[in-house]
Parts: sequence; C-alpha cells; structure tokens
Amino acid sequence: TTGRIGASGKTAGGTVSVAATDDAIILGQIDASSANGMGGTIVVTGTEVVVGPTALLNASGGTDGGNIFLGGDYQGNDPGLKNSQNTTVAAGAVLRADGVSGDGGTVVVWSDGRTDFAGSASARSEGQVGRGGLVEVSGRQELAFSGLVNTEASSGQDGILLLDPENVFIGAGGLEIANLVAALATSNVIVHTSPV
Repeated sequence: TTGRIGASGKTAGGTVSVAATDDAIILGQIDASSANGMGGTIVVTGTEVVVGPTALLNASGGTDGGNIFLGGDYQGNDPGLKNSQNTTVAAGAVLRADGVSGDGGTVVVWSDGRTDFAGSASARSEGQVGRGGLVEVSGRQELAFSGLVNTEASSGQDGILLLDPENVFIGAGGLEIANLVAALATSNVIVHTSPV
C-alpha cells in the first residue's frame, strides 16, 4: 500500500489487517489511533513484510497505546497469525503505539528467518502513572538492528525492548552498539538468545 488507510476513532482506535499471500509492502500511512481512548491494532502479514522509508503506522491512544504486529505476534507464537519468512523496517519508517494518559502499547517486529530493523518504534507513556510498553524486534534466526526504540514513561516506569533472535551478532550488520546504548536511555533492554 502506498496511500493512507484509516481506522482511527475518538473513543477507540480500530483494527487494520493487511494479509498478503506473498509479499506485503507498506509505503504509506496506516492510522488506527484514538484521540481520547485506547489505540487500535495494526497487523501486517505475508511471506515477506517490508515497511518502507516513507511509512507511518500509528496505533497510539489518548489513554493506552494499541498494538502493531509486523510479520507475527510476540515471539512468533500466535498460530492465528502467519509468520513472515523475512521482515524489513527501513530507515525512515515510523511505528507508534504510544499512550498519552495510560500505558504504552505493544510493537512486535518478527520473522521466522531474518529481520532487518532500521526504522523507529515507540511505545511510550506520557502520563504521570502509566508504564512504558513493549517493543520486540526479533528474527527467529537472524536480526540486524540499527534502528531507534523508545518505551520511556513519564512516571519513570519505562517499558521493555526485547531482542530475541537465535544468534546475536554485535557490530556492523548485526546489533549496532550505538543504537543499543541509545535504547538503554529510554527502555529496559533484554537481549535473549534461544535455539530455533
């Protein structure tokens, strides 16, 4: 998609699902935000999922943030969602699941093969009592992480960035040190390796 898909609402964000039988390429805007209520849900699945440099996916809410699932659900464990083989979030792409008065939402960027993440994702909480959300960026086999993630909470209860591939390579083409250091300023970072 290169245009704009909207499912925003005043009291609650809607649900937008892009399910491709082959490749899902997002170059435009998907808006499932809510001005006064909880953010909605954005799901993008396909054999290959590509979120291009001009894409903006927004599931933020006036209360709690919503959900964004690219290439699968948390750790690829939802049988109801087709896991991608590879997922790419390009530099310039923006994923938002922020909460204004409540908790930050959830952003999952997943693949069963390789995930390349160079964009930005946020699941912040701007409220005085809310908690930061969860951002998982993982490839079951490989992960290249050079993007920016923010799960900061104004209350001090920052959220979590989970990096969960089978193998972790630190350095060029893998997990970029500068980006991990930047993430530590706004998120509790967990790097976990596990067998396929």
